[in-house]
Amino acid sequence: MSRRILIVTGLYPPNAPTATVRAPKFARFLLDRGHDVRVLSGQNLQFPAAVDPEIPAGRITAVPYVRRGRAAPMTEADQPVPGAKAGEETAAQPGGLRRLIWQLSYLPDPHITWIDPAVEAALAWDWKPDAIFSTGPPHSSHLAAAKLSRAWGVPFVAELRDLWADNIYQNESVIANRVNRWLERRALAKAAALVAVTEGSAAILARRYGKPVVCAANGYDPADFEGLEDVPALDPERLTIVHAGSTYNGGRSPEPLLAALALLKPDPAKLAVHFWGEDSHVPMAMAERTGVAHLVQAHPPIGRGEVLRIERAADVLLLLRFSTEGEKHVVAGKLYEYVGARRPVLCHGQQEGEAADIIRRTGIGLVSNDPAAVAQWLSQKLAERANGRLPDLPTGAADGLTRAAQFEKVEAILSVLA
Repeated sequence: MSRRILIVTGLYPPNAPTATVRAPKFARFLLDRGHDVRVLSGQNLQFPAAVDPEIPAGRITAVPYVRRGRAAPMTEADQPVPGAKAGEETAAQPGGLRRLIWQLSYLPDPHITWIDPAVEAALAWDWKPDAIFSTGPPHSSHLAAAKLSRAWGVPFVAELRDLWADNIYQNESVIANRVNRWLERRALAKAAALVAVTEGSAAILARRYGKPVVCAANGYDPADFEGLEDVPALDPERLTIVHAGSTYNGGRSPEPLLAALALLKPDPAKLAVHFWGEDSHVPMAMAERTGVAHLVQAHPPIGRGEVLRIERAADVLLLLRFSTEGEKHVVAGKLYEYVGARRPVLCHGQQEGEAADIIRRTGIGLVSNDPAAVAQWLSQKLAERANGRLPDLPTGAADGLTRAAQFEKVEAILSVLA
């Protein structure tokens, strides 16, 4: 049965970070399933229009808003300069008590000021949803959804792609985390159900709120790779290892790979490592310190379509993870993208948890921080590469990992509630 479903999210394409993929894919899924879908988001022109919104523009309401510390909404003039290195901005931030006050004013995220104009815009529509679906981060999305749910008297389901409170990757004070806990309870206590993208996060939310929690992993979309089945090798002569995305200034470190290359001492005519991203200069600097810079190339960020083409054309895809305990419950969408690309995966960082289990269970690559083990694995790949481009991974490795298979779980609970 068709439902009217409103997706509420602070960030939505086309003007959004290149990793903003799940929400538009879900909107497309619902539309294809016959639902009447609308999207309510902030207008974020500070991001280039680099991501496909997946649904007609007439179904998307992007609300202009003024971020804290500014006199007017962001515009295209605020977009980063192509090729500029991450971290080049050096604007001073307050310290001590002033910094705490500054941090608290931005909770739960810098998009906080989009909530009121978004709610006002939605309540002026002559269209009313049967159910609301909010997705974050940014978690201000859930606060906006809770307000609309109360005003319209319709249920809402909140999806937390990352934890909100007690998120170990948020560099915030104890006081700021307590405020986030309060904001989270204020919003999620009103949700009819919750959605998480990993089993670990789902268990935490179930314990915290005692309400239905659906685990719907990120998955991949086979349509993203249509037309790329026979893409030529990225380099006809060399084994290519590719990473496209942020290393979080080296927090997700490629050092095991670089150390392995120092041990292996491969012929530069036979192997090359490529990093695409705003902070690609960081792994390049690591390569220089390790003495393998002649094997590494750094590139500026590129659009998602080109990323997918390059990943299909590469021989090995590099998955970088934090080494922290909390990373065990994180499965980056990049892993599912790699599964869809059907290329071997080399994973560094946290060696346990759900992401590592997927790689080992499906046999799609190596999970290791041991330079000697990595060097041995790469030596095997170089030998295989001598016979031509490395073969694609078997299609069975991706069984059950499509976005559609995961989205069906969310659709089911929305249909029951609406």
